[in-house]
Amino acid sequence: EIDADMRAHGGFVRKEDLARVPANVHETEPARVHYRDREVLSVGPPAAGGILAGTLAILQRFSPELVASRSADAHQLLLDAVRIAREDARATAARGRSSAGGMPAFLEAGRAEERAREIRPGTAWNAGALRAPAAAGPSPGEHTTQVSVVDGAGNAVSITQTLGADWGSASAGEKLGFPYNAVLAWFELENRAHPAFLSPRASLPVPSAPAIVLKDGSVELVLGSPGSSRIVPAIVSVVRNVVDGGMELSEAVAAPRFLWQDEGAFRRVVAEVAGDAEEKALVELARRGYTDAWVVRGPATDVVSFGCVNAVGWNARARAWEGVGDPRRRGVAAAPTAPR
Repeated sequence: EIDADMRAHGGFVRKEDLARVPANVHETEPARVHYRDREVLSVGPPAAGGILAGTLAILQRFSPELVASRSADAHQLLLDAVRIAREDARATAARGRSSAGGMPAFLEAGRAEERAREIRPGTAWNAGALRAPAAAGPSPGEHTTQVSVVDGAGNAVSITQTLGADWGSASAGEKLGFPYNAVLAWFELENRAHPAFLSPRASLPVPSAPAIVLKDGSVELVLGSPGSSRIVPAIVSVVRNVVDGGMELSEAVAAPRFLWQDEGAFRRVVAEVAGDAEEKALVELARRGYTDAWVVRGPATDVVSFGCVNAVGWNARARAWEGVGDPRRRGVAAAPTAPR
């Protein structure tokens, strides 16, 4: 039906193209990082799980009390760590380097400790690279969905899926019931040296980083988020709230977020301010070099730019799985029967 629909409306995908899809799906080793007494797994390149792992590896070098606090130092640590991990990922992709198992070379032993030493509380990392303020806010599109699932046996799946734009390509087969995605538009079409240049069998770098957190070898937390470049800091925010801050999962998801946006012309803080603590941190971050910030002050409805961390976690006290849907994008939690 897709082949017929494409032929009828000038599309270029054919049945033989779709037949090649299964052969082009390759199983890869997950991006892994030990964070405190947990192990965090995500999807490696071309997804952003390596950036997630790199960020956590850097934060691991600082005390849990500091990382979990609502101070300007804590927010700077997260912003700096994400920026460093993204820069390392870009450099690795440009050089085509990877370490054993196909993982990014920037996750090699000792790299995180070396990079963590570059962070100086009180001054934004590489402050000279921060740009002048821009007027527009992040794109409020809601075209990406995060699904986090755990079954009764403890098997877990974390999936981030996207149409690439609101309503995808704005085209749908009459009998198929779903719109075609617009992800092809994410490829680079002019710069042949770019890692995302459109070429045969090219791998498109994507910002998704669905994750699973293990404790003592068992699943403790399953999570992920939409939100383009803000995906990684949104996930890290929840992980640190649970692991370092000891928050209940619902509290960890609902807590205000300070994220880093790195999309197109934008390199800036995206801040969710709920009270005096965030207001003071925002002022202090500006003094340190993070002068460009897109801010939403709560309570507000314009919060879709802060991701949607839909998560499932093991509640050790209740001895039950707990699902939390992020209210920022109408996330929901459901179970077919009472959780065991």
